[in-house]
Amino acid sequence: MPRSSRPVGTRVTSLPPLVALLAVLALLAAACSAQPVSEVGTGPDTAATSATASASPAVGTESAPPSAPPGTASPATPRASSSAGAGTPPDKPTGTTFAILSEQPADGGGVRQTHRITWDAPDGQAASFVVFGVKACLRSSAANNGTPCVIKGMRIPKNALVKLAEAPGTDRSVDVAWVVPKSGKEPYAAVLIRATNPAGDSIFAIVHSEEVCTGC
Repeated sequence: MPRSSRPVGTRVTSLPPLVALLAVLALLAAACSAQPVSEVGTGPDTAATSATASASPAVGTESAPPSAPPGTASPATPRASSSAGAGTPPDKPTGTTFAILSEQPADGGGVRQTHRITWDAPDGQAASFVVFGVKACLRSSAANNGTPCVIKGMRIPKNALVKLAEAPGTDRSVDVAWVVPKSGKEPYAAVLIRATNPAGDSIFAIVHSEEVCTGC
């Protein structure tokens, strides 16, 4: 009886599962190698971008400005304003002094006194300095007896003032004179000075003040 032999196709029919297995393995390997590389590099790439952004100057900070056209001022380096700002009233005079220069006999038994007033003030601010006398003791009361007739912070009525002298803005002294009658009562309860220019006047500086004397 002749030996039976396997059909040739029998061996071939066992190949597809192996091929299928190899195909699956190939697909798995391909799938592993196909993962996107950018996903790994996202952290460092983002950090590098953030570092670059933070190192760049933000808009509006004092970084070096772009070149300005000739004759224009750089916005990052504004020019300092001058001591005599246009449209600005001058500062109040400071460091005032008040001293008698001379005394001369006057009619009626009185004495003509000449006083020199000095002060300090910034250069270039004032067009002139004006000295005023205050006609009456504005704080006259028993409660204020023995205290100055004019003190810091008081408001002085215009009708209480008499202009005594005016000096140019470059001067820092001026002489004033008046007659003290025989009774000895000073004609002015206080002497004030202020700086002035076309923009306005400074507040008053007290040069001298008599004291409140009730019953005098």
